[in-house]
Amino acid sequence: MHLLLAYNWPGNVRELENVIETAIIECPGDTVEASHLRLSSAAGQHGPCGEEDLDLPFRVARERVLSTFEERYLIAQLRRYGGSIKRTADHAGISCKHVRCLIKRHGIDRRDFRPPLRPRGAKAARAATRHLELTVA
Repeated sequence: MHLLLAYNWPGNVRELENVIETAIIECPGDTVEASHLRLSSAAGQHGPCGEEDLDLPFRVARERVLSTFEERYLIAQLRRYGGSIKRTADHAGISCKHVRCLIKRHGIDRRDFRPPLRPRGAKAARAATRHLELTVA
């Protein structure tokens, strides 16, 4: 929520609507996380790093930019491949072990990217209810 409040909305309400709609569509579960929000931040305007990163020592700035890239890239691939570590690793050209290491480093839960379970159809729900009625009686 604080990301939405802190963002300078140049497109006003329409841009807010678009960001929320996109986040809801791309969200694999019931909860929209910060990683689902597509905000064109100051970092996007200044290239891969923000203006504040340029005041840091080189190694610190580089580590921050690489960390941001790793996290965004990993989230994008996990979203693309439904949380599959193997398919993410194959696409990225790295090992499954490296993907798991990155997931742990960035505190990402791959289960957030799995497709939601399909709700049972009405026929299956009626059959399950009928089965419960028979076992209770």
